[in-house]
Amino acid sequence: VANTLNRSINYRWQEANAWNADYFISLHCDAASDPTAKGTHICVYNKGTTAEQLANSIIPYLLNLGLDGRANKIIERHDLAVLKHTNMPAILIEMGFITNPDNAKLMQTPNALAHAIFTGIYNFIKGGNKVDKEYVSTTEAIAILKDKGIITDADKWYSGTWTDDDFKWLLR
Repeated sequence: VANTLNRSINYRWQEANAWNADYFISLHCDAASDPTAKGTHICVYNKGTTAEQLANSIIPYLLNLGLDGRANKIIERHDLAVLKHTNMPAILIEMGFITNPDNAKLMQTPNALAHAIFTGIYNFIKGGNKVDKEYVSTTEAIAILKDKGIITDADKWYSGTWTDDDFKWLLR
């Protein structure tokens, strides 16, 4: 099992490097034996980097969802392959504790989490600290993703004929 897991982790950063991705964003959920453990944090390989700037752009939007609870919001992790081996700025987002009832409830309907992460990324890429408006509509989000070359079949997303697997791929 460990070899499969390592192969999977290696595959992720190797593929990102092969694609020459601009950024690497890995989404995770924490777990703890204490159900009161809660909150989000973002891991970066080194502070003072573009990855930390990206993390700083995303974290306020996650905190606005009620995912506070951790003393350190952005932490250095030198032991994570997806941060250590990527050729591009990389972050690992711990979106909360799946073992905390409030955090888990938020994860069961991930639209708010996806929107918070998207808004932080959008602001970072745009170079500003605020979006022009409070939210980006689904239509605008699809147009942005198409313009950036992230998706090619915008009609599938406009018409709602995408599947859960398509959405999971897009988040990945």
